[in-house]
Amino acid sequence: MNILSLGCPRPCGGANVELGHTLLLLRYMGVGVDVMPTTPEAPNNPWPSRLKAAGCRILSVADYRSIRNRLILAMQNARAVYQWPDLKHHGCRLIYSPCMTYTERHEYDVFRTCPPTAVHFQSRFQAGRLADCYKVWGTRHQVIIPGAFQLADFPFRPAGRFNRFTVGKLSRSTQTKWPSNLWPLLTSAKQKIAGFHFLAQAWDDTLAATLGPPPPWTEALPQEHLTATTFLARCHALLCLNGPDVENWPRVGLEAMAAGVPIIAPRSGGWPEMLGSAALLVDSDVDAIAAIRRLAHDEPFRIALSWQARRRAEELADTEAIAEAWEGLLDAVNGPDSRRAILIQAETHASAHRPPTGSATDRIGPPPTVLAPTAVP
Repeated sequence: MNILSLGCPRPCGGANVELGHTLLLLRYMGVGVDVMPTTPEAPNNPWPSRLKAAGCRILSVADYRSIRNRLILAMQNARAVYQWPDLKHHGCRLIYSPCMTYTERHEYDVFRTCPPTAVHFQSRFQAGRLADCYKVWGTRHQVIIPGAFQLADFPFRPAGRFNRFTVGKLSRSTQTKWPSNLWPLLTSAKQKIAGFHFLAQAWDDTLAATLGPPPPWTEALPQEHLTATTFLARCHALLCLNGPDVENWPRVGLEAMAAGVPIIAPRSGGWPEMLGSAALLVDSDVDAIAAIRRLAHDEPFRIALSWQARRRAEELADTEAIAEAWEGLLDAVNGPDSRRAILIQAETHASAHRPPTGSATDRIGPPPTVLAPTAVP
């Protein structure tokens, strides 16, 4: 069996890391993997050489005319989605992995009239938001498979306490990924913490204009300044509070747990499903401030939570279980029984199918109802 990835992983971003780890998993399963970049190669991108070493073939950038009768994988890739109608006309099948909890403009534009062959969701929360939308559009195969994850990329190295306590936030620079009251919240938290330090990565002028300039106790780094491994090694805790965005299966959570960095996250979206009891889930800013102070003042608790987080990451990164799930999906889509539908039952939300309007043209989707999807034949 052979699969073509439309898109090559890049150094930064959860979808990029998940795509890279998924391609490595497919090679581990014995699946042939061709990778066609849809953008020019990023400088200092380690992924092409890593994928080649695993046996993947790297093809020419965006040579879509050469694609015929292929099984394609695309993960949150707008360029690939807009090519899908032509590729389907030439006998291709598409496994699509959305990463958000809403449908984006490119997904709505294309899939409502030309649905993907299969959709791979990373979490039950995400499936509860999107499964019915894809079902109405006509996608036959829908499955939940937690994202592939290479534990070895994030060694367990809890930071020592010493004279500084560092809280980190590692995210994209999108304003919706950062809470509007970030500085007041952290200012309150630091009042009773000696040596408090905040480490933020993906900081830019747009965030500074929105949130205000970083306080003196903040180290604000641009995107990709540090690798995720290096960034997490400097953190005693990771703050995962967002603005209005609702997370699905955030890769930074897996990375932090694997590295032994305790997480402070909202009790909403896909966070509870991912973290279980291996993190501090909060319902308010008051809870978040208390969580930061507890991790700063209770070192035995912080270290115990680090170990608990690592064990949780090991559970979620079960290579054999994830490989078995992918094998079932590939067989359903590519095998002789490919017409047998795999569906996730979910409540219908009419609002999932409306066209985007006004300024919110990049996201549509059902309201945030958490469902418990069930796989049925």
